[in-house]
Amino acid sequence: MSAPMTTLHGFVPAWEIDANDHWNTAFYLRSFQYASERFAEEAGLPASPPQVLHTRFFRELRHQKTFTVESHRIDTAQSGYDALHLMRDQTTGKVAAASLEMRAGLPPVIEEFDATNYAPRSLPVGPDTPVDATEMLRDGRATVSHAGVLRPDDFDAEGRLLSHAIHMRVSEGNSHLWHHVDVTPDDFYGRGLGRAIVEHKLSRHGAAKPGMAIRQVSYFDNFGGKSVGLTHQVEDLTTGAVLSIIRTTTLVLDLKARKSVALPDDLIQRLNRA
Repeated sequence: MSAPMTTLHGFVPAWEIDANDHWNTAFYLRSFQYASERFAEEAGLPASPPQVLHTRFFRELRHQKTFTVESHRIDTAQSGYDALHLMRDQTTGKVAAASLEMRAGLPPVIEEFDATNYAPRSLPVGPDTPVDATEMLRDGRATVSHAGVLRPDDFDAEGRLLSHAIHMRVSEGNSHLWHHVDVTPDDFYGRGLGRAIVEHKLSRHGAAKPGMAIRQVSYFDNFGGKSVGLTHQVEDLTTGAVLSIIRTTTLVLDLKARKSVALPDDLIQRLNRA
């Protein structure tokens, strides 16, 4: 564990491309979880998901791209996290995404690795604290964006909820949250605009199991300029216990120029009204 190791080789298939014509965020998270499990196993730890997976996105991966993930043990005192996973475009060698993780029990750092360029930018380090969403739901600041039952294929072989299974609820819930503030897909895509996540943090809290009924409570936590912050809290519908919290920073994307642009004024006004 003294040097980086290649923990994943991957490929972007056509059926995993989203409405923005690039790889869906859920599959980045799937790759980082797989790489994280491989890294943990090499360290003699259980191949389990980390408590926190904090990801930044730097370049798009699109149809038929191949990539690798390399994993590093980093100085926890400097970064607040225990390991770093770098996803590199195999053609250019450039970093497409980077994911920091919080995991107890990793061996001490032997070889220094500077993770400064991949440090959190818009979201704080470490696990997020659950909130009591009752009042937010009552006054309309939040909405239930997903309700369902966890399925056996949402879990790994040891019964732990998969990171990408959690994010698929977020993918579904995002549109419901925008509808909650009277913004439809045509308000973006009809203008040639998309929405692209540039930073993502998944914090795990309570234990989940197949057959558990859940709800996801979602709300905007900040917006303005080119970015919007969204939070999604997944809860056990029976007990109210929080299972996970997902926070994202999303940019408005000009789909033709493939660059970020300002949030249109009329959409800002709708967010303000909500």
